[in-house]
Amino acid sequence: MSRNSQSSGRRQFLKQSVALSGLLGAPGVLRAANRHKQLNVAAVGVNGMGWSDLNNIGTHAGVHFAGFCDIDSSRFDKADAAYPGVKHWADYREMFDQLGTGFDAVIVSTPDHMHAPVAMAAMKMGKHVYC
Repeated sequence: MSRNSQSSGRRQFLKQSVALSGLLGAPGVLRAANRHKQLNVAAVGVNGMGWSDLNNIGTHAGVHFAGFCDIDSSRFDKADAAYPGVKHWADYREMFDQLGTGFDAVIVSTPDHMHAPVAMAAMKMGKHVYC
């Protein structure tokens, strides 16, 4: 192999390596750009452990509550005082249908026997789930 062909082979390798490293770094740059995006969260169960989950997640500046669901309407009083203006539902299926693409994630704070149905419905919609 001549010196010129060896040299151009190295140059080509370096060019391709630099291009590849740029492509590999792109997802990190895109994730960094999305850090300032608001996270719209729905909550199923707003009392007891649900109340604790709301307060822990609600402290983050980028979190917006899109909807609250609880079968006992008296449970909304505390949540309304802390997070005014959030819509209520008694049935998580109605909340999911009506919010549609208006939420990114759901907090499931229900009795154990209801975790799976709620979580599965949300995941089928492509939502992130915290139980």
